[in-house]
Amino acid sequence: METPRRPISPHLQIYNIFSAQLTSGPSFLNRATGMGLAVGLIYLCAWLFMLSLGEIYYNYFLKFITSWFGYLSLLGISLCFFYHLINGIRFLIFDLGYMITKRAVFISGIYMLILTVLCFTLMWAYIVCRNI
Repeated sequence: METPRRPISPHLQIYNIFSAQLTSGPSFLNRATGMGLAVGLIYLCAWLFMLSLGEIYYNYFLKFITSWFGYLSLLGISLCFFYHLINGIRFLIFDLGYMITKRAVFISGIYMLILTVLCFTLMWAYIVCRNI
C-alpha cells in the first residue's frame, strides 16, 4: 500500500503569512529584521576594525559609508532595528499573557507599525537636520 504524498511543511502552504491578524507576518519579518541587524553588526565591527587600523583605513570606511549604498544600508539597518525592537516588545507582552485577544493583537500590530515608522522618521530627521 502506497503512503499518500504529503507536504513536509504544510504550514507553508496553508497559512497566509500576511493575514489580517498581524501575527504570523510580523513574526516572519521579526526574524528577517534580525538577519538585517546581523549585517549591521558586521558594519559595526568593520567600523571598529578600521578605526583600530588608523586614519587611512578609517577614511576608506568613511568613503564607503557615506556613499549612496552606505546611506541606503544605514537606512535599512535602522529600520530593521526599530521594527525588531518594537515588535520584540510586543511579543514579550504577548508572552506575559497580555493583549492576546484577536482585537488586541490586531490593534497592537497597527500600533507597532506606526511606532516603527515614527521612530525611524524621527531618528533620521534628527540626523539630517543636525548635519545641515
